[in-house]
Amino acid sequence: MENTLQPSIYKSPLSPNFWREATGELQSIKKIILCAVFVALTMAIGRFFIPIPVMGGQRIYFTFFVKALGTVIYGPVVGGIASAVGDIIGALLFPTGPFFIGYTISAFLGTFIYGLFFYRQKITIFKIFMAKFTVNIFVNIFLGSLWIYLMNRESKLFWPLVIARAPKNIILLPIEVLVMYLFFSMIIPIMRKMKVIDYAPFDGKINWF
Repeated sequence: MENTLQPSIYKSPLSPNFWREATGELQSIKKIILCAVFVALTMAIGRFFIPIPVMGGQRIYFTFFVKALGTVIYGPVVGGIASAVGDIIGALLFPTGPFFIGYTISAFLGTFIYGLFFYRQKITIFKIFMAKFTVNIFVNIFLGSLWIYLMNRESKLFWPLVIARAPKNIILLPIEVLVMYLFFSMIIPIMRKMKVIDYAPFDGKINWF
């Protein structure tokens, strides 16, 4: 008899069943294969960036689109682990400096946070904003500054680093939210038709909350 059960959609990640499903993705060969594809795609896209000379040489990367989309498919646990592994592999294959475990932690946490907001949930503009806000403030600004400080403790002060990194992450936040929403609204319906995503994060309308 055909299974007519519909995939679960949760209001928040506080449900025990949310975590049961999220950890269960580790046992799905299909999701692990998709995860590997997304890791490779992230590494390829990570080679491209836009420099911002007026902000102390900071750069705009586009890998967060792929990482966030991946968590819609396989959740925060698989996504976080995959980003950490991808960071280590990228450091080995394309080194840009000495390896530092702090950036691996940031890679894990950034993707993990996206999964908390996007996995098996209705995706709204508010959720995208909160996810990107959390990543930008906690991971990009605070942890990013902390890692630079720990690597250059003799020549760098912590709070000036925070102040220097804040403008880019705050100014770009509304743009990133809008572009991510448009990106999701175009890509996710296609992935649903391809049976890559088995639930409906969008209902065809613009949902603010």
